[in-house]
Amino acid sequence: MTPLIRLSTIIIAFCFNKLYGQDIIKMRNLDSLIVKVIEVEDKVIKYKKFTHLDGPIYHLNKSEINEIKYKNGEKDYFNPPSNTSINTSGEKLINESILKNITKKGNTVCVISDDYNVIVHANNLIQSWGFWKITSNKNEADFILRINIRYIIIGEAIVSGQFIDSKSGEILRMTNDVNSLTTIDLNAKRGAIKKLFHKEIKPYYY
Repeated sequence: MTPLIRLSTIIIAFCFNKLYGQDIIKMRNLDSLIVKVIEVEDKVIKYKKFTHLDGPIYHLNKSEINEIKYKNGEKDYFNPPSNTSINTSGEKLINESILKNITKKGNTVCVISDDYNVIVHANNLIQSWGFWKITSNKNEADFILRINIRYIIIGEAIVSGQFIDSKSGEILRMTNDVNSLTTIDLNAKRGAIKKLFHKEIKPYYY
């Protein structure tokens, strides 16, 4: 193995570990935190910021958290409503009858994200699909589709979707995470969003 190949292998391994060696806290206010969970107590979660593992320990009340996804893929759910269920693919569903009613074909969706380009890519895909109408006004939407980008490194994007009742603000469905590893799109964000629609969103309606 040449020094250049050896160095490249080390860099890739380091980046892979950085990308997948993280815990994800999904908050009830729809935020996602990239962390290393230190301890789960009766009422409090202790964690460190993943970008500053040498830094201080932070605390969150469990009442603020929807779920934790650990680096090994396991999940803990907190404060689930009584009508919450987990389907066979690991998705979290809350009152599926309401979900299917407000997300049926021809209804109007408002896509939101902390990343403007994510909204653009998602709206383009929805427009091409033709299943839903699109609005940028939450008040005009039958439901809200929030797309979260968890982490980007060496051109890699990991995304997930949340279907939200536009009237109550309740999260009705949380998809599994997908990434752009196996896509051929040179734009990592767009590739990951295409994969999200192909694997996690469109199959739900067919």
